[in-house]
Amino acid sequence: MKVNWEQMAREVGSLVVDGRESGGTHYARAALSNLLGNKVIVEAVGYCLELGPGSELARSVLSLIKPPAAMMECYRVFRDSADPVERGCAVSLLRDVADGTALGWLDAMLNDPEPGIQQGGAALLAELVWDGRVEPEEAEPWVVKAEGHDNPDVRRVARQMRRDYRLEEAELRWREQLAADGPDDEEHER
Repeated sequence: MKVNWEQMAREVGSLVVDGRESGGTHYARAALSNLLGNKVIVEAVGYCLELGPGSELARSVLSLIKPPAAMMECYRVFRDSADPVERGCAVSLLRDVADGTALGWLDAMLNDPEPGIQQGGAALLAELVWDGRVEPEEAEPWVVKAEGHDNPDVRRVARQMRRDYRLEEAELRWREQLAADGPDDEEHER
């Protein structure tokens, strides 16, 4: 298969009209998604949900490129499937492929009658924050909701998020203080 990289660069937005060019992971993921195509991506989601031999490889590929088509297919399965196991698997896969769009779906997950879906929604929230796909401030309304949830597993995820965020803030303050203090005097004396 021969790839027209100039056309691909225009399609993913890394090459603009005046000829300036950008690169990076975001563009690479978009190009890989384009190369695979939505049909292959949606089929890969289906295969992941079937848990057949090779499904972990399919999940790893989807996790690497995080294609929007995979995210949308996972949400469709969560929303439309009558099978609670399939729905739970779709929410689990969302942890690997979702972006901030998924914040808008968290209410439905946290309010789902299935406890596993509720916990999966909380785990998705934690993963989005931990992986930097959303800022903690963006996630705050759902963290508060999870903290007061009836499901103890959801509350546990929320408590862990609070602990992790406090540790991250403490480390950031420590690094800022270290930078403000300047180099260690003992090291300069050597």
